[in-house]
Amino acid sequence: MNTYIAVAIGGALGSVSRYWIRESMERISGSAFPLGTFTVNLLGSFLIGVLFVVFAEKLELAEQWRQLLIVGF
Repeated sequence: MNTYIAVAIGGALGSVSRYWIRESMERISGSAFPLGTFTVNLLGSFLIGVLFVVFAEKLELAEQWRQLLIVGF
């Protein structure tokens, strides 16, 4: 799989999931504070860190899969 296609697929899936999480959190909270955006940024930063460590130390995946999950998603 081409790296550009992997990043595009990950970006498409990631943007939809970020939108869904943001909308859900803002519907639940109902406050003026952008809790949805805060949640998406916090969760995304955490997952990037976890995935980076897992890919660097534990799994031997193809470069395209790493790009799909870390860069794209």
